[in-house]
Amino acid sequence: MQFVLLILHLIRFLTAPPSVPSIEKDGKMSLNGSIVGPFYEKAVLNLECETFGGKPSPEVSWFKGEEELDSESHVRVEKNGASTVTSTVKMTLDRDDLGAKIECHVDNEAIDDALVSWVEVDLHVGPSSLEVDGPDEPVIAGDFVTLTCTIQGAKPAANASWFNRSDALTVLPQTEIELEPDGTFTTVSVVEVPVSRHDHQGTYFCKGSNSVLQSKGEAPLLKSLDIQVLCEYLIQIIYLNSVCLSQPSFNPELLQPTTLQPGTQHGARLNRHNYSTVYYHLVKLCTTIFEIIS
Repeated sequence: MQFVLLILHLIRFLTAPPSVPSIEKDGKMSLNGSIVGPFYEKAVLNLECETFGGKPSPEVSWFKGEEELDSESHVRVEKNGASTVTSTVKMTLDRDDLGAKIECHVDNEAIDDALVSWVEVDLHVGPSSLEVDGPDEPVIAGDFVTLTCTIQGAKPAANASWFNRSDALTVLPQTEIELEPDGTFTTVSVVEVPVSRHDHQGTYFCKGSNSVLQSKGEAPLLKSLDIQVLCEYLIQIIYLNSVCLSQPSFNPELLQPTTLQPGTQHGARLNRHNYSTVYYHLVKLCTTIFEIIS
């Protein structure tokens, strides 16, 4: 019995549990489970983990999820045999570190399970994608078209800016912002704009940016959409005794039936001659009349 007590006494003398690890960033202690940041993409994060009182010297390691991180440790042994261990980790942050928990694990022979402290990274990132949607078919001059710009993967949320060619749109868009599971935001900007014949083959642009891109001097994401516009034309054909007098010559059969509505014939006697006029209502991609009928 005395031998067993002696062994237990020796074990207690030779081993001691380490303290719960404390994490510091830039010399300031971070509470266990707290958030550090915000940081921008490509920023370098330096963390220090310290534990003391452990005998024998505890092992200190860093983890991000299941991944063990490279680190450096310094051990200082006190007169009573206890150790103070300081471990540092240095990592360059990227999109994969969104919401990451960085854990410091401390373990030695005096404890059954490792002691763990952790911090969560608050990472800000630029938008990852931008898409523009609009009409797939030509639209009629005078109508309104709906354009949608979707910007994903930004934190903080991205802002959308609309342009017609090089001019900023004066119409205010409707904007919705959604929080995604990974902590980023999706911005959906919808604008309704009137189109005229001058917008035919015009280009609408959406630009997406946030504070991350702006602080780094990087260009915003940019996508464009081309619009085709249909114009309505009223074409007058004059006949004398069934002979076409209009120039340039016009053959309605050459036009697509889907874009040509049959005209209405009006007879009249002018200077004792039998004149007739036929009007054709034509819907065609906006261009000049002579390009259409010549």
